Amino acid sequence: MSREIRNRLLTGRLLPRVLLVVLGALAFFPGIGDRALWNPDEPRYAEVAREMVASGEFLVPHLNGAIYTHKPPLLFWSIAGAGALTGRGVDEAAARIPSAVAATLTLPVVYSIGTTLFNPAAGWLSALAFGSSVKILWQGRVGQIDMLLTFLVTVAVWFFVRGYTGNRTGLYPFFFLFAGLATLAKGPVGLLPPLLSILVFLKLAGDSDEIRRLRVGRGLLIWAGVVLAWLVPTTLLAGTDYLYQIVWVQNLERYRAAGEFAATAGHLNPWYYLLSLIPVEFLPWSVFLPGAWLALRRDRDPQLRRGVLFTLCWIVVTLIFFSLSPAKRSVYILTLYPALALFVGAGLDRIAREWPRGRRSVLAGAGIATAVVALIVGVIASGAPLLRAAEAPRPAAAGAAGALLEARSGLVETLAAVAPLGPGFFERATVVAALFLAGSFGFLILASRGRLRAGALVLAVGAAGFASVATVTLLPRYDVLKSPEPLAAQVLTRLGPDDEWATFPVVVPHYLFYVGRPSVVLRDGEELRAWIEGRQSPWVLGRRDKFEEIEGELPLVEVAADSPRRGAYVLLGRPEGRPPR
Repeated sequence: MSREIRNRLLTGRLLPRVLLVVLGALAFFPGIGDRALWNPDEPRYAEVAREMVASGEFLVPHLNGAIYTHKPPLLFWSIAGAGALTGRGVDEAAARIPSAVAATLTLPVVYSIGTTLFNPAAGWLSALAFGSSVKILWQGRVGQIDMLLTFLVTVAVWFFVRGYTGNRTGLYPFFFLFAGLATLAKGPVGLLPPLLSILVFLKLAGDSDEIRRLRVGRGLLIWAGVVLAWLVPTTLLAGTDYLYQIVWVQNLERYRAAGEFAATAGHLNPWYYLLSLIPVEFLPWSVFLPGAWLALRRDRDPQLRRGVLFTLCWIVVTLIFFSLSPAKRSVYILTLYPALALFVGAGLDRIAREWPRGRRSVLAGAGIATAVVALIVGVIASGAPLLRAAEAPRPAAAGAAGALLEARSGLVETLAAVAPLGPGFFERATVVAALFLAGSFGFLILASRGRLRAGALVLAVGAAGFASVATVTLLPRYDVLKSPEPLAAQVLTRLGPDDEWATFPVVVPHYLFYVGRPSVVLRDGEELRAWIEGRQSPWVLGRRDKFEEIEGELPLVEVAADSPRRGAYVLLGRPEGRPPR
């Protein structure tokens, strides 16, 4: 260890960041490869990365051998790199390592922004709030793009904040550099919301001269240089249709839910949808947002007010940007979670410094959080006896208990659906959820004694501990309901070395990944019948309800399925002993 690093550790400048990285690794890495890839995004992105490695074609993404135009390649490169580092190739762990790394490294960046805008204590509280919120604890363990995007956007914002507060305009180009990398992760959303947030902040702060010093025109050239370094050679290889799809259809038409995207547009939600998600997905820290607002609005310190204005611009502009689009998913606003955490961290630090003023809002929030978690634990704990009651035979005159059970028929059906999770699942889930409850109680007790910062650490550890233990002990059990591996194995056992298999009516990425061989995609009933005709062993995989929509009887029977549901995936083959027509 060099003397400089040792001195920085001893003086405390580096120690909080190192500690946050260690805590993040403990929160996000345990068990990330212990369960199957779950539909829809995880297996699709992993399959694109696997085909990159298999073909050696890293510029143009492919899925099932066809050019994949939906997303830029940065996540696919990251998954392929993770597979190379682990030595196991593209598997479940490699698909999730980029998200876990991104979530872990975002913690010290949030701390640095909070320290710069407010003070080290606020930065620490902000990092804890970010890393232990429900949505981040989940996204940091999922093989999707959005956690990587959030990390890159947060780093970009950090360069702006450091340049702005320290009068170091030489750092501004790095904002555009990292916004360019974020664009390679998920398109222009890596640039537009953070840049608009900064411009709105500078305007509201009455600092229009800083807009000129930001040199947006030069910055956009830097951003474009990063993007075009990939996009130009890719377009030369893949053609102008790829450029049209990746730029126009997957960005502008997706945002407007128009054009080609309108025919298959999903996730269409009302304007308030994203706002309604924050109270739940930012738990347990969302309960402190009102108290933080009350505490921060009365502070007259210019530096703090400037920091609060910046975080509010980051939150509001990002929320408005995505709410204006008809197509909405909860992950779209993941990039504003660092700002939410900064706001809460600054508010809790302000309350801690003037304690006991503001204690009512904190204790009310802690009480709400504890009650919500206790309710969740109670619901989980009731699952086992209710399931046993649902499965037990009842006489015709079941009495009041039977009537009550019938009244809960929806809950009973749900419990029956998760029955394959195995014996003891609800009991174990109750114990795991109790970790979260313990953290909530710990915060409530410590906060009532004025030890707000220590309480925040206990709450964060309880939430993160719950997520880690649940990932290791509970989530793998859901594979019995969600894993495509058993049905994929049925496909593999029936295919000869040179046999083809087909999917209907679209590519099915989660089965494609586990079968490990490309499929023929049959788009309609006519293509399906033509493909079956003349084949001795035609194997076709698709959803049961889609097969049922085909007019006339197919010369195939269902040989395997992943569940009895109408929308389940099934494998069809020729009846035994029946020759092809």
